[in-house]
Amino acid sequence: MKPNEKKMLLALVILLVGLSAKSIWIDPFHSSSHAHNQYAEYARLMAPFQQQTTLDRMKVLNYRTVDVQRESDEGLTNIVVLEPENENIKEIEIKGEYSAKVRAYLLWVFPTRDIRIEGGFSVNESATNR
Repeated sequence: MKPNEKKMLLALVILLVGLSAKSIWIDPFHSSSHAHNQYAEYARLMAPFQQQTTLDRMKVLNYRTVDVQRESDEGLTNIVVLEPENENIKEIEIKGEYSAKVRAYLLWVFPTRDIRIEGGFSVNESATNR
């Protein structure tokens, strides 16, 4: 192997390690607010339904919430979350209006697209009765 090829291979390995670290530890959303964490979970659950692609159908995409913003303190947002003890879907209301950015990752490392989730679902379209 020539010296230039070794340098390029080393640079590639360093970049892949850096991208993996960013995707796994830095990108995911962390908050001390319970409402923000609940909305982050809701956004992660709803993101796959926003755009269905071949990669979604092949089940090689992983979704992580990377940002949650509280747009307004007024109003209520209806969301669904998974109950931790039995994995059932539960409808809840949180105070305020929220939006989130969810990132799709190919094979848990390579970011492929960002999906914006705004608000919750309307009470008329109950998420558990579909």
